[in-house]
Amino acid sequence: MAAINWPSTLPQTFQEGSYREDMEDSTIRDEFDTGPAGVRSRNTAAPYTIRGAMFMTTAQWEILKDFVRTDLLRMTQAFGFPEQGASAPGTLLVRFSAAPSRSPALPDWLVSLELEVLP
Repeated sequence: MAAINWPSTLPQTFQEGSYREDMEDSTIRDEFDTGPAGVRSRNTAAPYTIRGAMFMTTAQWEILKDFVRTDLLRMTQAFGFPEQGASAPGTLLVRFSAAPSRSPALPDWLVSLELEVLP
């Protein structure tokens, strides 16, 4: 698994109802002059995307910013993230596919994350 892990000082689960998981797409479509497009498999192991939101305090937001900028070298590194909604929780190898964002949720922040789960 990843040598870098999601900080234990940050929330470990997404807010109920905010979790979203998109199936992987590992197909290539070839368009032809006539007839239907040809579709073939690109590979057998493709990443998929998970999204969700977490409530964080201002201090936790600062921890997240430091984690992203320093530990992940500005989102270039993969890291271990708690598996969501599993009956036997484990760790997923992920990387950010978009920068985290926050919006006010007084007295704290609602932080949105988009992660690419690596095969």
